[in-house]
Amino acid sequence: MARVKQSAVRHRPPMGEPMGPGGRRIIGTSLVRKTKAMTSTGIKTTKRYRPGTRALRDSRKLQASTKLVLPRAPFVRLVREVAQEVRHDFRFTKECIAVIQEAAEGHVVEVIQDAYACARHAKRVTLMPKDLLLAQRIRGERSRPWNSGPTAVDAALNRRIRGGERV
Repeated sequence: MARVKQSAVRHRPPMGEPMGPGGRRIIGTSLVRKTKAMTSTGIKTTKRYRPGTRALRDSRKLQASTKLVLPRAPFVRLVREVAQEVRHDFRFTKECIAVIQEAAEGHVVEVIQDAYACARHAKRVTLMPKDLLLAQRIRGERSRPWNSGPTAVDAALNRRIRGGERV
């Protein structure tokens, strides 16, 4: 007698009984998290996406939007701290801070795009710190990072990192 491969049979629960993940029946509501909403037909479960799907969707959403990515309050604190390194009596208007933030985000996006081009040139997909350094060096922003001393921005960021504040 020849062997026949049997496929798994999926049993459906009776009408009105909610299904759990993988088609299993949910016996009690204690298995269901409180965040899931009850509907008239049963329990509404949250959709589970494959790894990377949500990240791609989020990046597409950010690319389509025109709002700023960096939070305003931490950016303002950083700008004021760097300005105090130069001079103590600087004052900024809201428009000035908005223009600085727009320019800073545009600059960061350009550097990261160049760094991704460097990573692709090295036949890699993952962005590494050496790609960022190479992109900055090609752009002429850091000709010799090992010889130049820390700038005011570097000093402010290092103080924040040593103090345990998240940048």
